[in-house]
Amino acid sequence: MKKSEAAQNYADGMWEHERARQIEIDAERFENCPAEQIADYRAKLLRDAEELVETLHTSAGLQIASDHGRFHPSNRLSRRLFSNLFGVQLPATVSGTREAIRQYVGAETWDRMEREEAEGIRASEERLTAEKQQAADDEDFAEFERIAPLIRADKQISGNDLVFMARHLNVEIHPRTVGTLRRYIVAVNSCSSKVHKGHRGGKAYAVYEACQRTLTETVEA
Repeated sequence: MKKSEAAQNYADGMWEHERARQIEIDAERFENCPAEQIADYRAKLLRDAEELVETLHTSAGLQIASDHGRFHPSNRLSRRLFSNLFGVQLPATVSGTREAIRQYVGAETWDRMEREEAEGIRASEERLTAEKQQAADDEDFAEFERIAPLIRADKQISGNDLVFMARHLNVEIHPRTVGTLRRYIVAVNSCSSKVHKGHRGGKAYAVYEACQRTLTETVEA
């Protein structure tokens, strides 16, 4: 069947499906729908069908359509469109349908496209991961540059900031101390602290001083 005939056949089928659906929803409203509006909608269905036909005439287009379930056994119109265009009756199973399309395209071409698609997805995921890591690294660097001068000048910083610097500088810190710093330390330096009522600076001073020493050693090195 010619492309134009196949597209018209598909568009007519889509219209009959939509017409039945609208009548079921509200028959009176559908009957009163302006003829011009219906004509415009059917023209759009035909344009979409013609675009689909052109897409299916490429190997990549067929593979994408197949992968997205367009030729699923329940999709009668798309399956009929495939048969009208290429003269191939699709099997009644999902796996059989996929294999029939694969053979039509050419097994070698199909498999190569699948490999290229998988490689493209993997490369995209790796690029996204690298971008996220770079963004995280940039954010960490900005935080380090903000907090480090405060520690060098023995200024008070928050418990969360102290935990961040300790980890960034590989200063050993017990998990319980991490929890204490984050929950109870409002601000701390090497000799004083602001804490929530009922708590003391405790080990926060030692962690702060360790960060100071590490920063000093880093500068001297």
